[in-house]
Amino acid sequence: MTEARTSTVLSRYRSGDLAQFQELHARISPRLYLWCALRVPKALRHRIDPDDLLQEIWLRVMALLPRYQRERASFRHWVFGVAANVLAEQLRRCHVRQREAQADASAVFADLPAAATGVVQRAVRSEELRLLLGSIQQLPPEEQRLVLLRGLEGRPHQEVGVELGIGDKAAEMRWRRVCERLRQRWAAAGLGESVD
Repeated sequence: MTEARTSTVLSRYRSGDLAQFQELHARISPRLYLWCALRVPKALRHRIDPDDLLQEIWLRVMALLPRYQRERASFRHWVFGVAANVLAEQLRRCHVRQREAQADASAVFADLPAAATGVVQRAVRSEELRLLLGSIQQLPPEEQRLVLLRGLEGRPHQEVGVELGIGDKAAEMRWRRVCERLRQRWAAAGLGESVD
């Protein structure tokens, strides 16, 4: 039996099969956690915790899910767009030093299925994921950006090239080199056989 595509799982969830939410979490949370851990500036970690950011992103995804349109973007790409907006809001709050009182985590997650929050907790605590994060953080800054843009967000080489100020062929070649370095850790973290 082949694994259902993410779009199929999402359709089932939107049709009322709430158990599919756990599967959506399992598919996207590991990459999203790495994204959070890499995107939050180290100088602001005392104010923006990557684990808390991950939970806030999922809350926003759940709130905005009725507006998601498959024909405009893949679900993963859309989730990372939501993540970028949530992080931008958090950074603005830090910049102007207007921290809002944070709701108690148990109250915030009271409406989410317990199994779904368990998936998030497993993702952020995964030793393999933390080892992969350490490997990514040891890469030069441009290669870390490649992992963010291509490996986690899934952007095409042409977009990545524009972001990095290089051609799409150069972006593709650099990405292949990064893939070779991360291949074992990527697979061990449960993110698939290949980085790409």
